Amino acid sequence: MDTPQHMSSPMDELRRIESAVRRAQSIEELRPLFDRLQTLRRTFIDDFDVQLAIGQVQQVIVDQGRLLMENAGHAPTESAASLLEEGPERADDRVPHSHPSRDRHRDDVQPIDARSWKRSIYIGAIFAIILFALFFYLIQMARKLNIEPPQQASNGAQTGAQGQIKPVAGTPSGTVAPAGPSLRLYTDLVPGSVSVDGGPPQDLQDGQLELDTLKPGAHSVQLNGRSGDASFSFNVQDKTAPRLTGPPSGNNAMVVTVSTQDGSGQLMTNAQDATAIVDDKPAGAVTATGLALNDLGIIDHNLQIKRAHDEQRFILTYTPAPALTVFVKSDPNTGSLVVVAGEDGADVLLNGKPYRRKTERGELRIPSVKVGSYAVQVTKAGFIDPKPQTVQVKKGEEARLEFHLEPAPKFASLQVLGALPGTMILLDNNYAVSVGPDGSAAIANVKPGEHSVGLRHDGYDAKQVQRSFKAGATVTVAGPDVALAKTAAPPPPVPQPTAPAQANAAPPLEPVTIPGSLHKGGGFLLLHTPKGPGRYTFTLQLRKGGGFLKTKRLQWFVAFQDTKNYVLFQVDGKHFTVRRVENGKSNELQKLPFDPDPEDSIGVQISLKPNSVDTRLKSLNGSWQDMGPVTSPGSDFTQGKFGLLISGNDEVGVSTIHFSK
Repeated sequence: MDTPQHMSSPMDELRRIESAVRRAQSIEELRPLFDRLQTLRRTFIDDFDVQLAIGQVQQVIVDQGRLLMENAGHAPTESAASLLEEGPERADDRVPHSHPSRDRHRDDVQPIDARSWKRSIYIGAIFAIILFALFFYLIQMARKLNIEPPQQASNGAQTGAQGQIKPVAGTPSGTVAPAGPSLRLYTDLVPGSVSVDGGPPQDLQDGQLELDTLKPGAHSVQLNGRSGDASFSFNVQDKTAPRLTGPPSGNNAMVVTVSTQDGSGQLMTNAQDATAIVDDKPAGAVTATGLALNDLGIIDHNLQIKRAHDEQRFILTYTPAPALTVFVKSDPNTGSLVVVAGEDGADVLLNGKPYRRKTERGELRIPSVKVGSYAVQVTKAGFIDPKPQTVQVKKGEEARLEFHLEPAPKFASLQVLGALPGTMILLDNNYAVSVGPDGSAAIANVKPGEHSVGLRHDGYDAKQVQRSFKAGATVTVAGPDVALAKTAAPPPPVPQPTAPAQANAAPPLEPVTIPGSLHKGGGFLLLHTPKGPGRYTFTLQLRKGGGFLKTKRLQWFVAFQDTKNYVLFQVDGKHFTVRRVENGKSNELQKLPFDPDPEDSIGVQISLKPNSVDTRLKSLNGSWQDMGPVTSPGSDFTQGKFGLLISGNDEVGVSTIHFSK
């Protein structure tokens, strides 16, 4: 807010100077006007139009000075004046022609030789040099600084019948008495209106108000603009500068008043803790009673009002008459706020109300915030809302707040504590992780929703619990939920009395042995129909298969009804997977880690029950690994056929298959 403001038009000031020059009656009256002209030249040194107009006014001053000096000597004759008015062309016409009656007088006239006209040229050159020296003298006098102001008359001048100014008794000869007290107001609150002494508001013309004749007594001025307003009161006494009766007031506006007379002034302002600077020299602090400005002289001055965080500039124009100069400049009671969020498109709320714009390039700059305290919040979808912050906005200052937006988690997590080391943790019947030696396990990236958590360990009964997962939350399973009971040994069979065979009784299931063989391709290979609960034991080996972009797999099935309805088991070198295919659609029932290479021999045991099927697997040199039971509501695994599924041109070797109760 350090923009220079000239509250009066320089062209208007030049017109006033030119008018005063033409009214001047002595060289002494021209000198202060010349000084004011040079001040304008220095102030608007970069303005071409103003500089051109200044040159023209300066020429008027020089011409007027030359004329006054000539009038002080011998006035030209009437005939010479007539020649000056009519110009050189018509002057030639006035030269008398040869006349017979006058020829006799020419005998008495001495003839002019060549030296006579040369002498005239020399005399004219000397006269031109004298004029040039006079012009140079006037310029040098104008350039001198701190010249003594001429004595000003205290009484008004009277105009005679011939239009010449006559000094009044008590007034030094050759001086111009000042007019009565005046008021000059300049403002940038445009469009605006002004009311004087409670009168009807009138529109300001170009942000200016000039009252040249102020009546003695108390006066008040009320200024209203679109962005602010101001008011002040002052007293006027005859032929003395108007004086404020108290500090001026303003709303969103700075008011600066300077009462000047006889080269001194009194400055007042509504700006708090302000200091005044005149022509780049500190003048002092402005108190509630104002600040005296001495030695202002008769030239214009650069005036600055400086506060802690800003500085306003004005031009105080000299006037011979006592005057009250008032500057009213827009000065909103606001500050600015910068909110840094680190993310684009975030909403910023001030006292719970969303601001009209969102953050750009990670921040939001809010100008013209009214002074006061604000609660600031930042929010954005997909991020955790940070805690609100409070900020105090001060006038003319920029407040800054920083927020850190953390992405909102999209998944939940599972933590298992106090479980038996080596226990397999299954999520929705799919193997996820094994419990470590310290009895703990963790699963990250669990989708929000309902999930089943299963625990399995050889020699212990499996357990399954149901939990609800929320994004960003951790579900802990511990205590009784992770305690597994040892599998009880089956009781010895109770001997049954021998009953006579009945004709209609179903024959008991006999053990079945299916010879081993090597199979190539063929899709579904049906090997046996169990017709009841029982166990299959066999060994498989992938002799040929897999390759580029093709996974090595060993596959077998149970409960086969047709090619669109069966339960499929797969070993692919990484996992053991169980799928139920119903009406051609596959649904994964179980997926556990199991990494033996399918090209090695893998032992398989399948225990079929009406409502479940248990699988145990064994690598070539390993021990049996219990993969746990698989259930499927509404299914009977003992119904349907058992066999192998061989894809493409794969070759699979199968050992002797044993089926028993």
